Amino acid sequence: NKNILIVEDDNFSISLMSKYLGKLKANCIYAKDGKSALECLKSDFSIDLVLLDIQLPDINGFDLARKIKKIAPYLSIIAQTASCTQKDKDRALNCGCNNYISKLINKEDLFQLIQDQFTNKKNSLTDLVQKA
Repeated sequence: NKNILIVEDDNFSISLMSKYLGKLKANCIYAKDGKSALECLKSDFSIDLVLLDIQLPDINGFDLARKIKKIAPYLSIIAQTASCTQKDKDRALNCGCNNYISKLINKEDLFQLIQDQFTNKKNSLTDLVQKA
């Protein structure tokens, strides 16, 4: 099974992600701020993917992505934000995120991004995604 760290402080978004990712045979770990996310990554080396909100209470997601890549350069990060400008997308990619998704998140788009990250790592998620 894959382990996905979801870094999100908004309760509605957490609920939505839980609902969407309930379709995966994956272990979802939640962190509500950057500090908790970093602590989790330093203590749990089994994380396969990070879904990272850009607007967190203690650090912006761009800076957190840079810190994550210093700890685990191999780790895939998908940035998620309500801001859908090309500038923010470019900024996310430039700070180490592998991809980007805009809120409100479309379930099929999210599944495709996750699949792409594992396919790029030659670790298919095909067996994890159940028919919705």
